[in-house]
Amino acid sequence: MKKIVYLVIVLLLSINTMAQEADRKGYIGIMIGPSFPYGDFAGSGQFYEGYAKTGANVSLLNFGYKLWNNLGITAGWFGIANPIDYFGTDGMWGAGALMVGPLYSIPLNEKFELDFKGMFGYVLLTRKFDYSERDEATGTGFEAGIMLRYNFAQNWSFMTNLETFNTKLDIQPDKDPGVSLLNLSFGIAYRLR
Repeated sequence: MKKIVYLVIVLLLSINTMAQEADRKGYIGIMIGPSFPYGDFAGSGQFYEGYAKTGANVSLLNFGYKLWNNLGITAGWFGIANPIDYFGTDGMWGAGALMVGPLYSIPLNEKFELDFKGMFGYVLLTRKFDYSERDEATGTGFEAGIMLRYNFAQNWSFMTNLETFNTKLDIQPDKDPGVSLLNLSFGIAYRLR
């Protein structure tokens, strides 16, 4: 009888351990994709608009972790570059940011999860033209978006992210454009316990 009780206890403990093993609460990954300007930032009708064209965004750190049920924290460290076409003069807008905020994650099924996230943080904005004029400003910005994660292996996920990035910094002597970007990115993440 003692052997059966011990066997049942060992089986129950191993089942619980396997269930905890399969439950991954977070991820850390990298992403890349296009960056589409909109609003004043993409405008080309007046001297204070951004004249930004479609560029690229690279997320060197994309982090999310559930702390309680489906609620958690997210963080990102990323850079964005958008070309400028200002009446035949070429240039580049650049934005780098380090942000943090809340995360709400919904498991759709065993393989797919949908994350809603919002972040706020530090932004460095630069503008450079071919003739060596360079301006930069620092301040704050925010980002909000959704991410679909496909857990293709126990420790790995593919990610697709759609988010909007917004900031308005004092970077030029006249009226500053509001930086408004829609970023679509794809990447891979390591799943955290």
